[in-house]
Amino acid sequence: MRRLLRVLALAGAAAAWSAPPTTPPTSPPPIRVAITVDDLPRHGPEAPGQGRLALHRALLEALGRHHVPRVYGFVNSGRAEPGDRAALEAWVAAGNPLGNHTAHHPSLGAVGIEAYLADVDAGEPLLAELLGPGQERVWKVFRYPYLWQGTDVPSRLALRKSLLERHYRIAEVTIDFEDWAYNRPYVRCLARGDVDGVAALEATFLDAAVSQLRWADDTLRRLAGRSVPHVLLLHAGAFDAHILDRLLTEYEKAGVRWIPLDEALQDPVYQREPDPPRSWRAELPVQMVRSRQIQGFPFPPSAGPLLERTCLGASERPAPAEP
Repeated sequence: MRRLLRVLALAGAAAAWSAPPTTPPTSPPPIRVAITVDDLPRHGPEAPGQGRLALHRALLEALGRHHVPRVYGFVNSGRAEPGDRAALEAWVAAGNPLGNHTAHHPSLGAVGIEAYLADVDAGEPLLAELLGPGQERVWKVFRYPYLWQGTDVPSRLALRKSLLERHYRIAEVTIDFEDWAYNRPYVRCLARGDVDGVAALEATFLDAAVSQLRWADDTLRRLAGRSVPHVLLLHAGAFDAHILDRLLTEYEKAGVRWIPLDEALQDPVYQREPDPPRSWRAELPVQMVRSRQIQGFPFPPSAGPLLERTCLGASERPAPAEP
């Protein structure tokens, strides 16, 4: 018996020695993301003691620390005051391009297509001046205010046709977690000295950002059958400036590699509209899901109702809805 056990042990050792080595698990491919920032020179209320130049410098310093290449800032030129010139010049001096977000950020449904296009045209002179001669190709990139591309399918098609005739590229969005909605409650919390409120905003923001990244990447991979580069929507707001460094760190931990918008827009998914178009307001993955009328892509929840109540006094809070 002892001899048999020894023979079996030797046989097992020989088999283990001759077995092919196991292949180490491979790392998932990086998630390529282009960052874009809307509503320059500022979105939302100012934080105490933070002017617009300081806001831009805070954003630019965070982007620089993470070596994010060529971040497009989309400008509402009609909202820029004389003192904002230095902030916009700082953006360009850091090597970042500017794009057109209309002059006054109009609601398409409120003004109609003709007035809307006039506001697009009104946004151009400041961009041409800031970027200098021969740079029209650079600044002729358009971001729809509110991500509204129309009020119905015919108006969507008509508006896009007019923008393309003006030689604009369309900066679609794939990752949108409503970052803009954090700026107002953040300033409220600062005014009250509510440290716990700020901490709650930070945790909610980062959780929403990573959840939306995962949802957008999974959705586009399933829809396109391959990896697709992403376009992240942020805003030039006080809370964005406060938390941007942490946001970039969390995205890098999640496997993100930063790319410029120009590289992302070269992907075929950005070269054509969802066919047939059935949506006229949403980030691109949502448009594609609606176009194909498919199920199984539950959208992440919005933190909006929570944010509306953060750092409000009892007398300021909206009354609960009646049952």
